[in-house]
Amino acid sequence: MAPPSYAAFFPPVPDVTGASAPEPPPGPASPFKSGDMGKGWRRKRQKKNHQNLEDKASGTGKSKRSVDGENVNGRGDGWIVARDPSSGKNIVPGSPVFEAYYQAQSIVEPGVEWKKFMETLAMPLPASFRVNLDCDFTEMLVNEIETHVARRIHVNGKEMAPIKRLEFFQGGHAYQMAIDRHTLRKDSSLAEFHELMKTHTEAGTITRQETVSMIPPVVLGVQPHHKVLDMCAAPGSKTSQMLETLSRGCSRTGQEPSGYIVANDSDTARAYMLVHQCRRINTVALCVTTHKAQLFPARGLGRKEPAVEAENPDWDVPRVALGYFDRILCDVPCSGDGTVRKTFNIWRTWSPGQGLGLHPMQYVIARRGAALLKVGGLMVYSTCTLNPIENEAVVLSLLQDSEGALELVDPRPLVPGLIVRPGLHSWRVMESTSRLQANGHVAPDGEDQGAEGEQEVERTLRDSGLTLFRSYEDVPEPFRRWIRPSCFPPKDPTVAERLKLHYCMRCLPHDQDTGGFFIALFKKTRPLPKPGAGKCADGGDAEGVLDVEEVVLETGKEKDSIEGRSMSSVDQGAASSSAALDAETEASDYVVHDAPTSSVLMTPLQQEQQQAQKERRSQTRKTFVPKEFFVPLADDGWASIKEFYGVKEGFPRDRLFLRRDGSKVVILLSQGLVEDVQLSTRCQLQLVNAGTRIFDRASADRSACAYRLSQDGMPYMLPYLNKRVVQVGPTALAAMTVYGYLDLDLLGPMQRPLLEDMEMGSFVAVLEPTCLAGVAKMMEAGIASFALMCWRGFGQKMNVMCIAHDLFIFQCRLKAARLVSEAQLVEMRETKSRLQLKHANAKGEGQNLKVTEEIEQACGKEMDT
Repeated sequence: MAPPSYAAFFPPVPDVTGASAPEPPPGPASPFKSGDMGKGWRRKRQKKNHQNLEDKASGTGKSKRSVDGENVNGRGDGWIVARDPSSGKNIVPGSPVFEAYYQAQSIVEPGVEWKKFMETLAMPLPASFRVNLDCDFTEMLVNEIETHVARRIHVNGKEMAPIKRLEFFQGGHAYQMAIDRHTLRKDSSLAEFHELMKTHTEAGTITRQETVSMIPPVVLGVQPHHKVLDMCAAPGSKTSQMLETLSRGCSRTGQEPSGYIVANDSDTARAYMLVHQCRRINTVALCVTTHKAQLFPARGLGRKEPAVEAENPDWDVPRVALGYFDRILCDVPCSGDGTVRKTFNIWRTWSPGQGLGLHPMQYVIARRGAALLKVGGLMVYSTCTLNPIENEAVVLSLLQDSEGALELVDPRPLVPGLIVRPGLHSWRVMESTSRLQANGHVAPDGEDQGAEGEQEVERTLRDSGLTLFRSYEDVPEPFRRWIRPSCFPPKDPTVAERLKLHYCMRCLPHDQDTGGFFIALFKKTRPLPKPGAGKCADGGDAEGVLDVEEVVLETGKEKDSIEGRSMSSVDQGAASSSAALDAETEASDYVVHDAPTSSVLMTPLQQEQQQAQKERRSQTRKTFVPKEFFVPLADDGWASIKEFYGVKEGFPRDRLFLRRDGSKVVILLSQGLVEDVQLSTRCQLQLVNAGTRIFDRASADRSACAYRLSQDGMPYMLPYLNKRVVQVGPTALAAMTVYGYLDLDLLGPMQRPLLEDMEMGSFVAVLEPTCLAGVAKMMEAGIASFALMCWRGFGQKMNVMCIAHDLFIFQCRLKAARLVSEAQLVEMRETKSRLQLKHANAKGEGQNLKVTEEIEQACGKEMDT
């Protein structure tokens, strides 16, 4: 069917190149003088709007290269216009500078493979997702997904490749589709699967995450006893993946891992988004902080560690040099050109100067991570860029500066089935010729030097507007604070081989239809030397190694640094249902499109404009630095809780904290966090959140106890409760999750007296343990998985105090254990809809309805006895 024409909605557009247009009808006088907006501006705007609508209707926005390379979009470059989903603007997926730059870096073989590489970059990124490792009804959910996997997917009449399972994601279930997230949302034939994805994403049992973003946590291999640091964590897809591995099964059984994760982000707003992302895991072993990664403080860490670990008598170093964390993820801010399949705007903003500007900050972040890493620990350095200046050059500098204290580990055996390319041993350093000329440097007009192949490369780069620097000595003096010696490959070609740079992994988009990504796995073998001391690993002096103190000083003092301005196109709307599904997690959580510009490289006018812009920001921007610190729960508060709920001896009362005095939320922290991290005083750590919520303060006049139970803390609290626990059957629990309340008349003769005599306040409705006999997997999950936090109020009703997502997960558990059927739940939902309509009608007539019999009939049998 031909696309609709919008011509009927617009009058004929006059020919602006030929005959004169008819005079417009008389109207009110314009406030503008003649000529203020240009002659014929109305006609031009009308024609532009008309053309935009025609382009939209004709479907010329496909992101792929034309077959014949003809002038499809009026540019003559062989590219079809792509439309940025976020802005709706047309963007041509291609950049001559980008192509010349990466052809010179030789990350892809020229010819056929290069063409395939560029064609893949022009196509939308396929959607991918994984099942939560901590999900206790994984089998049921996977079967539901596999049902859709087996179906043939047709989009616009074309059969698509089936959903494939990711082999490298061992121990779990991860999938990649053949369609992008926008097609998944809009195509009517995928509506059922889209609804499944949306529901489980909201509930936290499925995580939308890019395929390559799942690799770093898999490579790190986090175990329950590990102390982990995620240096640039927001929005939290990788953090949540590591957290699921760390606390697998603990959030349901009430057990605690001995390790913990400290998730850090420099942006406070993004740090709170990280808290939201990790809330569904419900663990006591998470601490969220907000610091610049390169300045992450060591004070307040390792309080229970010995002063010196005598693993080697030659290590005459202070405690801080031995490190604090067993595993560190260093997913640094980057130029993000590996994400062009999602972030189309990168095609317009990319330049080689971005990688050069980010290189020093990436190094000092990685260097700080290496300093905080324990001897024998592992650290992953990762980016979502293909640029060797941001990848191999940083890795090489780190290895040389460590003087053998760090070594690369081959991560390929940890990701079977994943196609990766080895790290480069050599690369080229380039800068934009126009930028050089703008700062008074005359680019070489050149005399081509070197071999014939090098001369051809240099001529191609010069024609594309790039200037090649063969060594640091060729860099003009004003640019030497921008282009560092550490950006260049080693002069001795055997150095890269000896340091095993080929152990790095680069994921190219056309290999497995993914985004671009880079991973390096480090192992710390001994304490790091002091920054800037000693010789490099290649036997030369330390001239090529970055001065850590200098770079930290520069990046730390800059108020508008990269980390403060870093942007990402990842799940920004995780709080709302539609945005939680549609938002796609970036391969790297930080994508920076504008590298910092040194004032040395600016003209006086540019410096003046930048200063004026900073002043405007300082006047309008409201910065918020959290002053969170945790104080122990007061004795009188604990005494009230212990008496009201009958808390048994042995509960870790010393691990109950409040966020500052007067907070309404009581937090339970893991033993490792309490012993190892200074949280209870005003220390250097800027805290955002920690632990899990276990009590909320209620109104004093509504209950004898000022605190009510929290559903999040149920697995940790239920084993210690002697009072206010009522056992009910599965049908009653299912009815409570559907209706949100239950009449006491529907309960059996054993439960009804308990609730009728119970004073007002929160209590726990838990499944009778005998109902789980024979369901071994559910018994392993623990009876707390079938516990609901309720409120005993006035009259003959009890209310459920849980959010909708928790109720949905509860229903899934009941179905997985075969305690209720989907048909029963559907009948209850239909009855609820009828009752709501009945109540609405009766309310207008002033009547009160008793709905006990209808609810009992919807359950299909007499309520639990």
